[in-house]
Amino acid sequence: MTAAVPLLERYGIDVVGQGPSIEDAEHYVLLRSFASLDDLVEQEEAFYEGDEWHSGPREGILELIETYHTVVVRSTPDAVRTLAESLGFDP
Repeated sequence: MTAAVPLLERYGIDVVGQGPSIEDAEHYVLLRSFASLDDLVEQEEAFYEGDEWHSGPREGILELIETYHTVVVRSTPDAVRTLAESLGFDP
């Protein structure tokens, strides 16, 4: 996933933290922050439909994913960053 972070950020996606789950190294967390739900939809569509993703790290990353879960919560940017730091995630 590390290879995708600069690409995500080029599409305006704020990657707040990433890394293995503290419970189980088999699971991985990608913590992102968006200004609004509209921004989430817009930025994800631009990213996942973009040529850079399809011709870049997409295949290698998808090979590693068996299942994934998306959780959306309302928060403030500071609270999200504090959570990421408390979990020991690298930005």
